[in-house]
Amino acid sequence: MKEKLTHSGEVHQGVLLVSDNQVDVQRIERQFMDTGSLACQMSHCSTIDDAIRHMGNTALKTDIIILDLRLKGTVLPLETYKRMSAGSAQTPIIALTGESDGEHAIGTMLIKAGAAGQTHRGKFDQLTGLIKSVIC
Repeated sequence: MKEKLTHSGEVHQGVLLVSDNQVDVQRIERQFMDTGSLACQMSHCSTIDDAIRHMGNTALKTDIIILDLRLKGTVLPLETYKRMSAGSAQTPIIALTGESDGEHAIGTMLIKAGAAGQTHRGKFDQLTGLIKSVIC
């Protein structure tokens, strides 16, 4: 697990990014630093198991989770979401999906199942606004 302060100043929001795609992780971290519009501390886990352990650490505040639905070792996006949701104590989850129509439909299904929202790979510029709308 890696933790970073992505915006200088006081930490206001704890963001947990669960993704094993290093390119996406770097792009999301860069997006948070470039916009500077959300003071947060970002933690990163590359597996669901690590993320659930992170959530169990009461010293680490997590206000929202960004969950990659295509983690290695997972099969069904709905099961990935349900497993993270069960281990996250009601913390809002934003689903990270691909850009295809099928991926969009999966994200929509997860919102119906309780996800706070979805964002598509390559559309990370919308992520800080989505997080603000969910937790602020």
